[in-house]
Amino acid sequence: MYGIPQPGKGSQPCHLIRQPFTRCLPTTAWCWPSRGDTVVGNDVWFGYRTTVMPGVRIGDGAVIAAGAVVTAGIPPYAVVGGKPARPIRQRCDDADTERLLRAAWWVARRPGHRTRPYHHGRHAGRHRTRRHRARFGEVPLSHAPKVSIEEHAVADAAAGPYALTTGPDGALWFTLVHSGRIGRLVPGEEPTSHRLEPSCGPTVITPGPDGALWFTEYRADRIGRITTDGVIDEFGVPTPGCGPFGIAAGPDGALWFTETAADRIGRITVEGRVTEFPLPVTGAFPSAITAGDDDGMWFTLNQSNAIGRIGMDGAITLHPLPTEAAAPVGIATGSDGALWFVEIAAGQLGRITPDGQITEFPLPDRSARPHAVTVDGDGAVWFTEWGGNRVGTITRDGSLTVHDLPTPHSEPHGITSGADGAVWTALEIGALARITRVDTTT
Repeated sequence: MYGIPQPGKGSQPCHLIRQPFTRCLPTTAWCWPSRGDTVVGNDVWFGYRTTVMPGVRIGDGAVIAAGAVVTAGIPPYAVVGGKPARPIRQRCDDADTERLLRAAWWVARRPGHRTRPYHHGRHAGRHRTRRHRARFGEVPLSHAPKVSIEEHAVADAAAGPYALTTGPDGALWFTLVHSGRIGRLVPGEEPTSHRLEPSCGPTVITPGPDGALWFTEYRADRIGRITTDGVIDEFGVPTPGCGPFGIAAGPDGALWFTETAADRIGRITVEGRVTEFPLPVTGAFPSAITAGDDDGMWFTLNQSNAIGRIGMDGAITLHPLPTEAAAPVGIATGSDGALWFVEIAAGQLGRITPDGQITEFPLPDRSARPHAVTVDGDGAVWFTEWGGNRVGTITRDGSLTVHDLPTPHSEPHGITSGADGAVWTALEIGALARITRVDTTT
């Protein structure tokens, strides 16, 4: 299962383990000593589903067969394949290889333009130029918007900012999943927080119809409510071990939430009365949820690989995704009435219309692990790339732009539109990042 913290199973959200209820990997599992940059030369061809291990250098003109696993360096103009990849043959003899390397045609055909090999690693941001991004379909070169990204520290790295939302008071409210707190930030002021039971695992937070903020307590099987002046109430969910995760206000004046471990969708009134609706599938791991423009609640089924809808009468409809094992997580309603969602395992974004028509948009980096999605005040769709350490936007026709976050390995999770017109994302390193577009016309 992807991107969902597990109750009582370690100190960190689990991002890369597909089986439900498996032991969570701590963040430090991703902090092995560096093996150096992975460097890919010019004119390199990759077959379908190739894997390149860290620290490998691939020479100019190399060809890597489909399904190969590259664990060691590849000389220029070699053809390799297999697991691990082994030389099959050279594309040309030694003399021609030497002539091609001297000619460097990828430079010569654009006089005056310097090119560099593509680096993936600590220095990747310096080598992935706008022209490189345009080449790989992230955004047309002449239309790439610039953004400014500022990080605001709100907690220590162990506290784990996870999800965030804009409250009715205009402040940013966020969950500190590992320290059992709800945080509040007004830009320009010091952050504050409100203590819960330390092990309760507050996860997703949303504005309620009553002027308060409502949140899920994943490990405690509770729904929480906090007023803007810090008064907290908590309501138990009837099914033990249900693992409530996503939560959103519905068109009926109640809050709707997902029960990841119980295959149910829950509904709680502002007075605290809970109703549960069983899903027609088992092992589905319902995750994020949002209100659609069609008076229904839409949610992702992380393990059943589907998007679901529940009406106010409890009727449930499921829409299977075209890509197998895509593992959808975040979902948000677009300005056009369609729903946008992320597929964390497939490295894609998806769009589904109220009548169930699905379109998928592959990301330029399929290993980016998109996690959450939101729509800003202008109708732009924004998303986080947990594995790629980026935020991005997508237009309705599928044009993508991604932006590197300033701090490496910052683990972006939730994302929301702020009252200040900016987009904000929660970074598990202990900060919230503020993203604004830069006007380049003046």
